[in-house]
Amino acid sequence: MAALLGFEKSTTSEAITVSRREIIITEQINKFFDAPTNLPSVSTFTLGPQKQGLRVGSGVIAGFNLRLETFRNLRYRGNVSYSELSRDGTMTTLQTAHPPSTFPSLRTGAEYLRSLNDGRQVFVDGERVADVTKHPAFREAARSVARLYDIAAAPEMRDRMTFPSPKTGGPVLRAFQIPRNHVDLRARRLFSETWAEATFGLMGRSPDHVASFFTGYAAVPNVFAVGGQNLADNVVAFYEFIRDNHLYLSYAIVPPQIDRSKPAHKQSDPTLYAGVVKERDGGIVISGAQQVATGGALSDWIHLSCIHQLQPGDENYANCLAIPVNAPGVKLIPRRPFALRADNSFDYPLSSRFDESDNYVVFDNVFVP
Repeated sequence: MAALLGFEKSTTSEAITVSRREIIITEQINKFFDAPTNLPSVSTFTLGPQKQGLRVGSGVIAGFNLRLETFRNLRYRGNVSYSELSRDGTMTTLQTAHPPSTFPSLRTGAEYLRSLNDGRQVFVDGERVADVTKHPAFREAARSVARLYDIAAAPEMRDRMTFPSPKTGGPVLRAFQIPRNHVDLRARRLFSETWAEATFGLMGRSPDHVASFFTGYAAVPNVFAVGGQNLADNVVAFYEFIRDNHLYLSYAIVPPQIDRSKPAHKQSDPTLYAGVVKERDGGIVISGAQQVATGGALSDWIHLSCIHQLQPGDENYANCLAIPVNAPGVKLIPRRPFALRADNSFDYPLSSRFDESDNYVVFDNVFVP
């Protein structure tokens, strides 16, 4: 495994405790991220009156190798420096650069903004938006979401905003933490409170909202197993995927404003509600529309479901699925964006920055594997 870890430490080669995390210099590499691995040996290791570098690379100097004995709670982003411990008057700084396959980095605001330029089909006033990060209807709201990711990725916020992924050991957003006790619930509350304060509570569909739905689903897979164990396995696998990749989901769960006196299957057109129109060996095909996907134009995936009561005969509309926003056939038509009129933040301090924008989502023969 091509791994690179950089450490700066004080003048001793003894074990150093950093917030109950131990770094132990031993003769062999016995454990890394709680699992055996074939990390290369220490290539440089120097001690002196000043902080010196310890790097894992190729080759061996003075016969030193590295073992990380207690690492499960070490939740750092690659190349982020922490100064946490003063030992004998000397500050110890810890730096890490984790292999992406083992320790996925937290998503930054810049990475989030880049990801939005993915060919998604968003239409405003009849025209397709070329880039939501530059269009005045979405630009500042996208930057507000980006700031939320930067808050979560900030080193000093790591304990409050993240927890270790049970699958990878890497830091993931607390929005995906399945609470097991009061302490977990409080930690989740502090996470959401921090994001809510950053937007003055005006972005009610920030990335932690629908994330909490899938966290709830994954907490009770037995509910889905009633329809088959494969359904339970699917929902848990998808939860782990969005958790470990720090994704932003929105949802479309309300039928269009049509004849509400009739159930879905009795509408004049069977594709007014979003529903299954075809089944294939590898999945289903969805056509129709659903709303009110708040934040849909700014999200990575859309969760399609239905909050309205369904009736016998509506089986084709009883769906609970997720699809990438840029999937072929997915089109988003937002309500008239408030941000279009908010031409400066002085006169429009809120609508210029926090207009999530509700979206009417059209599924035009969208294949769902």
